[in-house]
Amino acid sequence: MGLHCPTLKTVNVEDIPRVIGLVGPAGAGKDTVAHMLHSGWDYTPIALAAPIKAFVEELLGPGKHRRAYQLVGDAIRGENPYAFIQVVQQTVTYHAACRWVITDIRYPREAEALGAFGPLWYIEAPPAVRQARLRARDGAVGDLSHPSEAVESLRDSCTVVIQNTGSMLELADQVGVHLRWQWHD
Repeated sequence: MGLHCPTLKTVNVEDIPRVIGLVGPAGAGKDTVAHMLHSGWDYTPIALAAPIKAFVEELLGPGKHRRAYQLVGDAIRGENPYAFIQVVQQTVTYHAACRWVITDIRYPREAEALGAFGPLWYIEAPPAVRQARLRARDGAVGDLSHPSEAVESLRDSCTVVIQNTGSMLELADQVGVHLRWQWHD
């Protein structure tokens, strides 16, 4: 069964933000919301972690290497705290005709810099639900004590909070409601 997303006819296309940033803990549903924005409103997903994942998977092969992603990201941020932010800023600025959904904002510096492009949406789900999703997706929950997992402090800086606790249809409806609510009076 495909995802149900409200159509473009329900929202004035000119009023939709060009960039939406997604914030939330692992397993909350950020990638699912990004997929809904992509399939329903033609947003192109872009991830801050994409260069990290490409590099790690080139060395270690395809798979889930969460700890390696975290270590490489930490090393690069240690050299240049804005490295990944700059890549996304340049892409979003250069491709100004596109709509973008940034799928993985995890640090205050990222929220501040990328929030200037458009609204931040916080995606949340109860810990037990997130852990079950991580087990299903990755085969294990993994170490969630890394600083990149401490996103709760960013919740108050987000324009929208989406509770991802129901069905895919309910989640898609929330996404559509927030697009209409934020940009239609």
